[in-house]
Amino acid sequence: MRVGLLAVFAGQGYGVLATHPFGLSYYNALVVGLPGAERLGLELTYWGDAVDRVLLDRLVREAPPDAPAALVPTLYYPRQGLVTTTRAMARRPILLADQEDAGRARWLVVSRRTAYWPPGLRERLATGKVVTRRSRQGVWLSAIYEVEPETARTGR
Repeated sequence: MRVGLLAVFAGQGYGVLATHPFGLSYYNALVVGLPGAERLGLELTYWGDAVDRVLLDRLVREAPPDAPAALVPTLYYPRQGLVTTTRAMARRPILLADQEDAGRARWLVVSRRTAYWPPGLRERLATGKVVTRRSRQGVWLSAIYEVEPETARTGR
């Protein structure tokens, strides 16, 4: 009995370590971790924890100064994009707008909380270039995309 409990505990511990530092993306062995959650169509991340300094530092290295950038989705509080902006981004300067301004952005910082993605985002990402992704267990949780601004495509 003890050996069985120890095995279950160790198995669950692996899942926690495998998703670190994105603990909110943890799914237990019953779901088969993040790959199982993805197959089942479950939310893969919740509070934008996968949009981290590593991801944002890459945006600083890739995007030119004053590049129009937006955080998608933004759903927690007004000006979430601006609050997410790091010191390195502010020095460049690259300031993240909220998703309402994503249509004008060339650079999208995307959290994979798909239930809150605005209409048309999936199609826009499909035509854009993936700059980098943050993944765990082979499943991407956040990414930077370089996309054509919608205003340039529609002529507005």
